[in-house]
Amino acid sequence: MTIPKNITRDHVLEAIEEIDRNGIPKNRKSRVWFLVYNGNRYPVKYVVELANKYANGELLPSSEFTSHEAARYLEKLGLVVEYREKHISDGKNHKYSPLGEYLSKIAKDTVVLRFRDIEYIIGKELPPAARTYKAWWANDKKHPQAVHGWLKAGWRVKHVDLRDEIVWFEKIQKNKRFPPDEFDEKMYSVFEKFATLIEERLKAIVEGRSELEEIYQESEDTIRYMMFHVLTTVGGINPLDVYLEYPHPEVPNRKYAKLDTFVAAKENRPALAFEMKFQKKIGNNAMPKPDNAGAVFADILKLALFRKEQGNIKRYLVYVADEHMVSYLINPARGYEPFISLKENTGFKVTREYLIRKPVTFVRQLKRIIKKEDFPEPTVICRFRRDLKLGNKEMAIRIYEVVP
Repeated sequence: MTIPKNITRDHVLEAIEEIDRNGIPKNRKSRVWFLVYNGNRYPVKYVVELANKYANGELLPSSEFTSHEAARYLEKLGLVVEYREKHISDGKNHKYSPLGEYLSKIAKDTVVLRFRDIEYIIGKELPPAARTYKAWWANDKKHPQAVHGWLKAGWRVKHVDLRDEIVWFEKIQKNKRFPPDEFDEKMYSVFEKFATLIEERLKAIVEGRSELEEIYQESEDTIRYMMFHVLTTVGGINPLDVYLEYPHPEVPNRKYAKLDTFVAAKENRPALAFEMKFQKKIGNNAMPKPDNAGAVFADILKLALFRKEQGNIKRYLVYVADEHMVSYLINPARGYEPFISLKENTGFKVTREYLIRKPVTFVRQLKRIIKKEDFPEPTVICRFRRDLKLGNKEMAIRIYEVVP
């Protein structure tokens, strides 16, 4: 018996919920393959066993398939799977330290190495798993090759091509802390109420208490109107000071030369500029994830360009996304994890090199704002984050301050 093809991502998420409620039986714990979801690890075989119950009404016998087959199947569903060697280093295994020493001497932010280059550097052959499983190259602190080979040196694996035996490494950007000032504290209460309203709105859909049947039917305009509401109530802003679709003269493409929301400055507060995104999978349609990611960063650049010489202004990106988009962004191989995983009041600089190395469709979105690749390099700071659990759906709310 093979793994039934009608097991979907939703069935897997239901299995994860059951595991979260009931735990993992001792005889189902794994030492090698793990499904990683929301920072937790789950044994891949047990997840598939349970997922089959939700898809076909019964547990799938574990003797009928291997852990490797389960891992491959879960990866096809877009989930993150990790391979963990049976014998984890106790700190004395420094086989991969020469690679770390090599990387630590490189001045550039990225480097590409072939497997044979790495073998030459460490003076030994890579294990078979390195040529078989992408998970071997995971940036996992429990993997000795990752710890000694690149993480301690301040590097991470961005992408690995098993067919051509090539690895792309990039320097880890250390997130800086940006303590909130008095105005940031006031805005936090605004953002908190905004997130509560969004949660209540989407929960009503999931629970059948809304005029809408599916979350994807909710429009991005709802995000804008909810923010307008909390700005004028919790934030105490006069509605006459709020401008929607405000002109943005620094963007040459007229089609995109507008801000979602602008709030005029007053004596007791700065001006506010907002861009807002609501990204979700629509029914069974394919989700253009690289394009979506590009659109998010295009909004960041748009904010960075807006009155960049003006000091008395706060610029915010309001981002709401479903689990499909978040799982794409959080995958370390994509290179967006530093953005979506930022803790509150931490941030990093978005460099041109970081942007132009993304997929072509991603960069195309940026060029709608700036035709040439002379992109600004703003600092992005997470000022608010909340993760929502809505039945078998998940949503992420992030609000970033953009500093030119």
